[in-house]
Amino acid sequence: MSTEAHPRGSGSSADGTRTTLTREAVVEAAVARADEEGLDALSFRRLAADLGVTPMALYRYVGSKDELLMAMGELVYGEFPLPDPSGTWQQQLRELAHAYRRLLLRHPAVAEIERKGLPMPSTSGLRVIEVLLGALRTAGFSPQDAAALHERLSRFVVALVLLERAGFRDSSPEEQDRRERELRARLLTLPEDQFAHVVEAADLICRPPDAAESFELALDLMIGGLESLLARR
Repeated sequence: MSTEAHPRGSGSSADGTRTTLTREAVVEAAVARADEEGLDALSFRRLAADLGVTPMALYRYVGSKDELLMAMGELVYGEFPLPDPSGTWQQQLRELAHAYRRLLLRHPAVAEIERKGLPMPSTSGLRVIEVLLGALRTAGFSPQDAAALHERLSRFVVALVLLERAGFRDSSPEEQDRRERELRARLLTLPEDQFAHVVEAADLICRPPDAAESFELALDLMIGGLESLLARR
């Protein structure tokens, strides 16, 4: 999706000053709104109010909701750093996954778009897919397998980030601490002859997992699984 200049207009910012309206300003405002309140809160009417213009004025810059989503993808995936091409395929997949996680945490709207399967065939997004497919082909997967794995690996990261973000919103630190203490007390009262391993690991089970460490372990499992799949074939 190109971001070259489009017809210009003007709107009012929150402090009442006049601002020049451009396609870039519209897309940036859409990303900010969706990141803050979710994709369902993003509408042309709401976006127009944010920019201080009428909803019809936005159609000079984006012709439809799908076009707006594609433009948002072009903007957001433009921030995606590509891995060192000289690294092994394992290193490239690991760097891609970490970069994707950072992007999804910075722009939660992208995770929503991916989860809902909405269209986002942006050029900047396709360059990431190109590198991912290349790494899988270098590993030894066929074009068919690489294409199938690309989708599953992407969903794998999205799912982990959605769970991570859900943990942020779940409860206050005080409420979380209360739940941990109650769960630990319950586990420690279990009969050890039936639940020896659960009792042994009670403290670890009750402790909230470190998000970064959990993601790293999940990557180890993912890459190990790919290596095993290659070996079997």
